Amino acid sequence: MAIFVSLFVVVFFFGPFLWYPFDIHRKMSNIRRHQDPEELRAWAGNLIAIYGATNYLGQVTNRPPSGIPASGHYPKVFVQRVPPDGPYHVVLLWGIGLANWGMDIGDTNFLSADDRKTEWKPGIYFVP
Repeated sequence: MAIFVSLFVVVFFFGPFLWYPFDIHRKMSNIRRHQDPEELRAWAGNLIAIYGATNYLGQVTNRPPSGIPASGHYPKVFVQRVPPDGPYHVVLLWGIGLANWGMDIGDTNFLSADDRKTEWKPGIYFVP
């Protein structure tokens, strides 16, 4: 009986960390299948034009295009500049605390500063 209780505790508390990478990969694949990257870039460019002109660097309330994400959970949306004199870009962020992932979206010549980035299209990156 103690073995089953121990196994339950391990799966309950550590299970999400075990399948988290697989879940993120599935969500990224859904975005690749259901979202037009140029529609996403145009949406981000519109946010940059609005918020970049005011130097507002924070969370905005605009929802991303319909293909983001296919699961129906909308991300937090930020307009950022990293480094402070770098180009404006939009960050989509899902999750909380250490269990988060996202996307960096900018012009075609934008390079994400995150070391964990995976390029989807020029200027659009997944950050697991």
